[in-house]
Amino acid sequence: MTETDPGSRRAQSRKAAAAGWIGTTVEYYDFSIYGLASSVVFAKLFFPTSDPLVGTLLSLSTFAIGFVARPVGAVVFGHYGDRLGRKGVLVVTLGLMGGATVAVGLLPTYGQVGIVAPVLLVLARLIQGFSVGGEYSGAILMTVEHAEEGRRGFRGSLINTGTSAGLLLANLAFLGVLQLPDEQLESWGWRLPFLASAVLIVVGLVVRLKVTESPEFTGVKAENTVRRLPIVEVFRESGKQVALASIGILSAGVAFTMASVYSLEYGRTALGLDSDTMVSVLLPATLVIIVCVPLAGALSDRFGNRTLFLAGAVSMVFLPFA
Repeated sequence: MTETDPGSRRAQSRKAAAAGWIGTTVEYYDFSIYGLASSVVFAKLFFPTSDPLVGTLLSLSTFAIGFVARPVGAVVFGHYGDRLGRKGVLVVTLGLMGGATVAVGLLPTYGQVGIVAPVLLVLARLIQGFSVGGEYSGAILMTVEHAEEGRRGFRGSLINTGTSAGLLLANLAFLGVLQLPDEQLESWGWRLPFLASAVLIVVGLVVRLKVTESPEFTGVKAENTVRRLPIVEVFRESGKQVALASIGILSAGVAFTMASVYSLEYGRTALGLDSDTMVSVLLPATLVIIVCVPLAGALSDRFGNRTLFLAGAVSMVFLPFA
């Protein structure tokens, strides 16, 4: 059976979707545990000040730094994905994220080494953001390029459930360590979710290495038409579409981050709820996302991407108030 046979194409499509999903789940587990830790423990451990609010703001600002590095990573890894292939880039991004996350779990605190501790924390967060920028876009692209015609919306949407699955795993991991007494949590308990990432990274790498290169890139390479500066051509030929899509997705990104990270601090300070209670509140919402995203992907195959995108954007105007 050749790669062009329908059965072979479907098998590769499923394998690519599974590899993309697992890798994205691992990446967003890593990305999310940092956000949870920045809301719960990092202020005391890395930014001790006389004012707890200032320490919390400094801690959350290091979480935000990851989003500054994220578009840079998307551009850099997107460029090399077009030049060298999707598969190799996705292996590199997963390795970078895993290394940075495990490193956070091994960092000394401010009380041990002073200002060096938050500097190393920020550096690890920058690597995380740089990595996830290439990971998320690359995983979706790899999956969509392997997908059958008429199923690309659904296949691509499966990768987005990986972001929520990663958040779900991160919430469960932190819910576990939050049961520890404060002294143990702040001494060694907070490190466990970061160190556990090493196991997930190995699983993700094994699965990714078994996936074949995307048929689109393989075809371009066979025809010797790989562009020397693909990122330049993208902005020259489709700069307007890139800018519009980037601005259009802002609302969803802001809403997701506020719900998954800022809500923990809001619940604790404004509502007087414990951190483990707020993490528990997030779990059912994460499950809803995992169910609804593939549904939206399937609907996009039926009614068009633009229609579903606009419907989601309109809903974001009203649902946050509810």
